[in-house]
Amino acid sequence: MAGYDSAGSDKTINSDTKISDTENTKKDRSHFFNENRKSIAILIDCWDPSLKSAEFSIDEKNTRLKAFYNILQTVPEIPNLSAVILSTYDSNELITDTPFFKNTEHLFLSQGVDYIRENYTRSVLNYKFNGTDTQTYPNILNSAWPCMTFSMHEAWQVEYLINRKMQNIKNIFFLGMHLNLCVSGRPIGYDAINNLIKHGHLSSDVNLFTIKNCVLEWDHDHRKSRFPTLANENKFTSIDNFYYQIKGK
Repeated sequence: MAGYDSAGSDKTINSDTKISDTENTKKDRSHFFNENRKSIAILIDCWDPSLKSAEFSIDEKNTRLKAFYNILQTVPEIPNLSAVILSTYDSNELITDTPFFKNTEHLFLSQGVDYIRENYTRSVLNYKFNGTDTQTYPNILNSAWPCMTFSMHEAWQVEYLINRKMQNIKNIFFLGMHLNLCVSGRPIGYDAINNLIKHGHLSSDVNLFTIKNCVLEWDHDHRKSRFPTLANENKFTSIDNFYYQIKGK
């Protein structure tokens, strides 16, 4: 898209958790993904676990870093990936001079509808005054993503992007922390996007997904993050034991 910036330099971390792809899984995914069905990935609350203000155990930090490494390795391989949307709440870093912010600012401020510009400006002001000392994991923030990048925190922003600028988006991936909390419940989580589909604000042809090793859930009993089993057949349908479709429309 003209007027948009690419992401910054690529950074990676050492890990033994890289997810390999196989011809079998590619074949299975072909039933859901083709050239006419583009994808976006929404990364929710990928907070930096190394901040001094984040009092995590070594195990908790390592679990989060493994998930982030998997995101960095796997998201660029999502079929027909058109955009990565970074949605880090309780932080104002995404309204600074990053490609995520500059692209989003251009998207909403360069169009002609007053109330859209006003709503976007209000959203930015909210984060300027309400942000905390949390921030996105730097490798995710600074990665050279092979697609457009945006910073969004409200469902109407995703609705505008898909309906007005990227009408061929048919697959939305939800990744980050935590599947049973923020990834589902945030204003840009999959419950909110499902609600847009249910009430006709997004096409019923739009499907929602998650990726098994690119999302964490919160274990309330043991007070720690863990990789989910995604065994709830009422909520998730396995495509290839790697990609999972999120039900609820």
